[in-house]
Amino acid sequence: MNDTILQVDDIQKIYGNKGTLTKAVDHISFSVSKGEFLGIMGSSGSGKSTLLNCIATVIQPDGGRIRMKGREIQSLKGKKLAQYRGISWHHGGLWFRENHFTELYFYD
Repeated sequence: MNDTILQVDDIQKIYGNKGTLTKAVDHISFSVSKGEFLGIMGSSGSGKSTLLNCIATVIQPDGGRIRMKGREIQSLKGKKLAQYRGISWHHGGLWFRENHFTELYFYD
């Protein structure tokens, strides 16, 4: 039985243009299983918020794949995307909060 809730594979996010490219997220991979806690730490400007915004579908990564419970999230549209984001109160979703700590909660 696979208890993986979140699978992030080779995520990349690049800002800028040909002359001034900034790799905000550079080939990041990890997974989170049911009951597991994961901390994402780094200095200011290291890409923590960018990574979480990719997972929350606020921005699209430039490469890689993000799966929630085995389902690839980059292709979600309309109601399915709203459900994933937790906009629909009766479906599981995620909650993203940023203050002193950046938190991303997944729930069923």
